Amino acid sequence: MADDPKIQALSAWFRTPLGRLLAEAERDAVGQVLGGRCTGRLVQFAGHGEALPPGIGPACCLAAEPGPAVTAVARAEALPFRAASVDVMVLLHALEWAQDPCEVLRQAAQILVPEGLLLVVGFNPVSLWGLGRVVSAQRLSGPPGGQYFPARRVRDWCTLLDLEPLPGRTAFFRPPLNRQALQRRLQPLERLGGRLLPWSGGVHVLVSRKRVAGLRPPGMPARVRRPMFPRPIPGACQAPCRRPMAA
Repeated sequence: MADDPKIQALSAWFRTPLGRLLAEAERDAVGQVLGGRCTGRLVQFAGHGEALPPGIGPACCLAAEPGPAVTAVARAEALPFRAASVDVMVLLHALEWAQDPCEVLRQAAQILVPEGLLLVVGFNPVSLWGLGRVVSAQRLSGPPGGQYFPARRVRDWCTLLDLEPLPGRTAFFRPPLNRQALQRRLQPLERLGGRLLPWSGGVHVLVSRKRVAGLRPPGMPARVRRPMFPRPIPGACQAPCRRPMAA
């Protein structure tokens, strides 16, 4: 939560030039993955206080620490939503610093509606970012701490929760160097890496769809939506979650 030194260090890192550059790449990657599929209630949970801006869709932004785009502070292991009340759930670095990453995924799966989408944004161990942690390169400036989970392991966890893996993507193929001039010179790696080594980006966006047995047949009236929140969130700000406009 907000007084956790690990979360505070992660939030501080995302306020560095490199952290902001990575956050921008993550926002673009999430937007490309969602495309036009974000037509309902979208919720983000960030493992730090620098949540993605809500420009990717009508969003309620929760985070482990207060921040400028954060609606309320919460724990990923205890999301304050009713079951089957969210259409799209975005977990933004919620697994790497969680005490129980499997419980975080279970909570996310529980609040998704049938056919709802789960996006897990996390650091990719099979990348220059992951290599820098293994060799302890002092010139590399990735975030401190945390555990980088391979995409296959996260997908296996999702499958056990009846979440069907879908195609995702990776982003940010440049090394974690906190020098803006060098990052500008290395910009061509984004196009080159995406074409030749599409699995090697510094972050991956893993996508899953909730599969539930006994979905209603076509033509059957849709169920009435349940409210998202079973009770007020302690310590939440008063700004309401924005609802999507009617088509």
